[in-house]
Amino acid sequence: MQLRSKSLLLLIPLIVLPLLAVGGLAYVQLSRISEGLTTQQVTTMLEQAARLTETRLAAARTNLKQLASHQLIRQYALLDDAATRYHLLLPQLLTLFRDLQDAQPDYYEIRFILPDGFEDAQWLDSDVADDADEVADRPYFHTMAEATTDDLTQLIRDENTGLPAVLLSHRFLLNNPAVDAIGVPPSLRGYLAINSDLDFLQQQLDLFHIGKQGILLVLDARGEPLLLPHAERGKEIVDSALTALARLEIGETPGSSLVNLRLPSADLMVAQHALPLGMRLVALIPTADLLAESRSLGIQVVLITLLAIVLISAFVYAAMKHLMITPIHQLNAAARAVGRGQLQYPLQIDSNDEIGTLADSFQSMCQNLKRSRQEIEYLANHDSLTGLPNRAMFMEYLVTTLFEARQKGQRLALLYFDLDDFKQINDSMGHQAGDELLQELAERLTLSLRWRSEHESGGDHENHDLAARLGGDEFVILVDNIDGPMSAIAVADRLMQELLKPVALANQEVYVNCSIGITLFPDDANDAGTLVKHADIAMYHAKENGKNHYQFYSDSMNAAIQQRMTIGNRLRHALDNHHFELHYQPKVSPVDGRILGMEALLRWHDPDEGMIPPATFIPVAEESGLITPITAWVINEACRQARAWQDAGLAQLPIAVNVSSIQFKRKDLIGMLERSLETHDLDPACLQVELTETSLMSGTEDALEVLGELREMGVRVALDDFGTGYSSLSYLNQFPIQTLKVDRSFVLTISEDESDCAIVSAIIALGHALGLEIVAEGVETELQHDYLARQGCDLIQGFLYSRPLPAAAITEILGNGGRLEPEKAA
Repeated sequence: MQLRSKSLLLLIPLIVLPLLAVGGLAYVQLSRISEGLTTQQVTTMLEQAARLTETRLAAARTNLKQLASHQLIRQYALLDDAATRYHLLLPQLLTLFRDLQDAQPDYYEIRFILPDGFEDAQWLDSDVADDADEVADRPYFHTMAEATTDDLTQLIRDENTGLPAVLLSHRFLLNNPAVDAIGVPPSLRGYLAINSDLDFLQQQLDLFHIGKQGILLVLDARGEPLLLPHAERGKEIVDSALTALARLEIGETPGSSLVNLRLPSADLMVAQHALPLGMRLVALIPTADLLAESRSLGIQVVLITLLAIVLISAFVYAAMKHLMITPIHQLNAAARAVGRGQLQYPLQIDSNDEIGTLADSFQSMCQNLKRSRQEIEYLANHDSLTGLPNRAMFMEYLVTTLFEARQKGQRLALLYFDLDDFKQINDSMGHQAGDELLQELAERLTLSLRWRSEHESGGDHENHDLAARLGGDEFVILVDNIDGPMSAIAVADRLMQELLKPVALANQEVYVNCSIGITLFPDDANDAGTLVKHADIAMYHAKENGKNHYQFYSDSMNAAIQQRMTIGNRLRHALDNHHFELHYQPKVSPVDGRILGMEALLRWHDPDEGMIPPATFIPVAEESGLITPITAWVINEACRQARAWQDAGLAQLPIAVNVSSIQFKRKDLIGMLERSLETHDLDPACLQVELTETSLMSGTEDALEVLGELREMGVRVALDDFGTGYSSLSYLNQFPIQTLKVDRSFVLTISEDESDCAIVSAIIALGHALGLEIVAEGVETELQHDYLARQGCDLIQGFLYSRPLPAAAITEILGNGGRLEPEKAA
């Protein structure tokens, strides 16, 4: 029997019966999947609407807190004179309300209500009418007055609009520093209230479309309809379902719940989800709608299955009438050829059936394999983002170019650069903006090389300049066949001019700079690896010297790098071999000279180099990551010494340790403190952490979290070098710190002329107004001491009393009463 006849006999068991079975199973499974997808779609829509509601309310509460913390509102609340309040502050307050409503249109009413219920200041949406100034009789006002918390959120039906709304309020319990005596409890000054509509939730109801009669509604805590869709579709099932819905309860577990509800008029699938403020989001979908979609899908599956059986059977029968053996042999031979790497094999198959299609696909596959091979080779040698050559291709090209330059006696220049502060742009504007910036830089690099080709070479000789991206924001330019350093300078100047032009990113113009390191061949190196390394070192020095300029490589740069590496290696050795020690500088009361605390200062005695200043090794420790184990050692040693002094019966004094901004950003500071305090059984009040303004201002939310944990532990926080950084008063009030240190640069300005002391007195007054302890550091003269004492400075730290001393010397001082005299130290 021929192959064609055998194929026809096998057609029925191999194609027809399996397709019928698959069609039947597909009908059953797809019906279930359809119902499941509809249910999942409804559940997802409910959860999205619930998340949207929670997000809106959370944002509204945040906006209310921010508005309540505004200094203008607090001044308004504290000012008792109504005439002055209305004349001076009310216009500004209404402008503040209006700006918030412009930014948040759903806040249609913003008010300041006096304790007696009088609406003292109101900004109302122009579409809403309100003739009442007294709200004391309103239920929501009674709820606000009886609340035990300052912030309150209520679900109300607005008497002005007749619509449900969310009322967010903040109670002002304040002291008036100008009138109230110290210790007088704060008094009620009024309420800040925001009415926010529920239009966003109404839109979700109007957009809900499941089946012919599916409907979405919102019920209140009593089961009464709160919001209904505007369309009439499906409302006939709402009235009959409301009584049954009121009896349904949402489970204790979060999320949506599904129940089937049987009514005289129809069977319903009910999906519900809890919303804030006691609201309930309910979806009503007739079961008939779900079954109709499943039946329709099943019919389509049956028709498709029958159609497939007919078409496949006819197609196979027609194909079997044609000769197949020869085309199959040709395809087999072609496949073997491709397996041997021959991607172009002629096929003599001219037919329009499956075999012809297979032959065309086979030839297309061969072409695609050829293109894929070319694309793989391209991707292996080029950067996918910018299209520039990558590191591998550049190094290969550099090696080849250097070889040719040696043969021809030519000179080359290598420009290695990256963008200054690229990470800041990437973090603030997003990685998409960072990628667009790198793409724009690649285009400008190409323009700079094209400019050199047109202007520098002048047509006298051919150059083979090449720009490449090495990774991140690091780029390199090979300037071929130069006359001298000026050729490299010309390219660097041209590149910096190109970067002076603004870059449009995320609908704003961004200005970027770059630092360029330049090295020459054969002047600075003879091989590719050393040439790139020296260019990188030169770029590093360009950044250290102020960024936004270029720097030629010199041997001294390499020596500086080697020195930093040497210091890094010695740091590891010092940490392992206990070459560190702590000195302690007392903090003294200017009133009686008692030592009330001290600051632990790190000292490094290197066996070969002697005493190495912290300014030399701390930056290296931060760069190398050694700052973490060093900080851990300092904290542990300070706790150990504090415990030793207490065990010896000496005074229990707080010891301050300095924490760098880099260490503060890491997540292990709290763990270090907890372990050391627990190891030495030390009261957290005996430890104080000194931070700079820069540490706190970089990542405000993270800083607040860490400071909050320190406060919960009982570890006090001091703000070091205040006045030399951002000096933001809002952040000073926001951060939970207990001590403010006046920087030595301000202490040095103290003289007999009172005008020179204005900054110091202002810092002391500000700190005391905020309830902070004031420490002045770097005090060296009696004039400085006496002035600080008159201004009420709490603690004095400086050479006037004592230099930083070893623990043994401090032990002797504490054993002799723990007092210091400035005259003796001076």
